[in-house]
Amino acid sequence: MVLQRRNRRLYAELRWQTNNKQYSQYLCEVSAKNRTANLAVAWRHAHSNGLTESPPPARDAT
Repeated sequence: MVLQRRNRRLYAELRWQTNNKQYSQYLCEVSAKNRTANLAVAWRHAHSNGLTESPPPARDAT
């Protein structure tokens, strides 16, 4: 997952490599207050759009 700033906007992009070939997929624009929150938004977007094999396990809210 990569966060890139372009023209005062911050975008999330998923990057991966298969058989020595690199791929990337634009995910969404993010605007949270910090990097951790932006990455969380981007990963949720990737999971909800079927770009990952399986979603991560649910985190305990305690």
